[in-house]
Amino acid sequence: METEKNQGKIGRNYLYYFGVRYPVREVDGWHVSTKQFESVLRRDSLLLMEAIDILEGFFYFLDEELFHSLSDEEIYRLINRL
Repeated sequence: METEKNQGKIGRNYLYYFGVRYPVREVDGWHVSTKQFESVLRRDSLLLMEAIDILEGFFYFLDEELFHSLSDEEIYRLINRL
């Protein structure tokens, strides 16, 4: 299955934000994470400057399933279509 092949290639990086672990990937110098993490940061950005700073450090947010199943090359193509 393609997803299983991609899982083997994807490095596991996480950012801990207030005790919760969120997955993070770097694709061609761009930081990418999940839409769930984006939602948390957008909610917190109303009150916390730290959330705004972290949010500005990310370029793209994907659905959880896509984040874990797409290869770096596929994410790179998505980013370059913007």
